Amino acid sequence: MKKQNTLLTLASGLLAATMISACGEDSASNPVTQDPELNGRYANENCVGVGAFGVGVSYRETLRFEAADNFTMYRDIYSNGDCGGDPSAVIEARGSFNIDSDGAPESEGGTIQVDLEESFVTAETEAGADFLNGINYCEINNYQAGEPKQVPAEKSDNIDGCFVPAVPNTLYGVYKRNGSTLYLNQGGVSQMGESENDRPTDLDLGTAYNKQ
Repeated sequence: MKKQNTLLTLASGLLAATMISACGEDSASNPVTQDPELNGRYANENCVGVGAFGVGVSYRETLRFEAADNFTMYRDIYSNGDCGGDPSAVIEARGSFNIDSDGAPESEGGTIQVDLEESFVTAETEAGADFLNGINYCEINNYQAGEPKQVPAEKSDNIDGCFVPAVPNTLYGVYKRNGSTLYLNQGGVSQMGESENDRPTDLDLGTAYNKQ
């Protein structure tokens, strides 16, 4: 009887150790728990017009979230001031994200952390390439249609009218998902804080990113 009890104790101990080890491995390999309903592309139809390079330039923004934590921000660039016609170029800022749906109760939403790692500019057409080369966009002058050009870190967010966010960079903001609509803090990704202490708390419920 004593021997049987000893075997049961050993078996229980091995099972507990196995479960602890498995939990540890799972936590280490997949430390981020995301909202699966957030996955997808969200487009903001607002047109942002900026006078730069002596010409009218404007853009619209789209965000993409992919399991488990891939994040991309797109800005469709137009060679006019009102996002008319087809975009001349597309900016991509790539990285990762992490959310906490219970992280910011005072904002009626959760917290979001975005880690931007690299950025690219792609001319959409030959005319778009000529436009970008003509204005030396982001101090790059060898654009070709359909060919992504990586923007060096030292040039991102440091050139007037470049519209490329600083990379690498970690940003802290707030968000709220309401069905197929996503809301961010005032100013969106570009106005997120660069530290936990600078994280904005107010949601911009007047600017919707709609799931495509």
